Amino acid sequence: MPVKPGPANRASPSLTEEQDPAARRSHCDPKLFTIAGRCGRLGNRLIIFAQFIAFAEEHGHRLINFTFHSYAGFFESTRRDIYCQYPRASRTSWLDAIPGANALEVADAAGLAAVVRRLFADSAERQRVGASGRGVVDANRGSVARVLELVEPIL
Repeated sequence: MPVKPGPANRASPSLTEEQDPAARRSHCDPKLFTIAGRCGRLGNRLIIFAQFIAFAEEHGHRLINFTFHSYAGFFESTRRDIYCQYPRASRTSWLDAIPGANALEVADAAGLAAVVRRLFADSAERQRVGASGRGVVDANRGSVARVLELVEPIL
């Protein structure tokens, strides 16, 4: 009995890179995209951010949206990330990598005012915070020269 051509008799095609985001993701180098130009207000920025997030997720890239900072406080995933990154950063900022740099953290102007009032009232705390800040500055003195030494051979 002859076999009729039809869907049941065809070999199931394997997914191509165009159809399988995971295959595409594994073959390309991840890139970092930055959105730096403001356009519109919350609605427009949400649409643009969502499109870029979808693209970054699909292709395995990273995204920083500097223009979203004024609305970052409204969303859980960007609330504590000044850079509004996707995927979410494991640290809140590069200052977290510097010991003692984030000794005092404030969320807004009212929080800053409260900390300043507290430091004016408590000289021991003021001395401790000042010494910590000086220690961070001293520990990182000459860092630009060290970075240039590392980057110069590449340039």
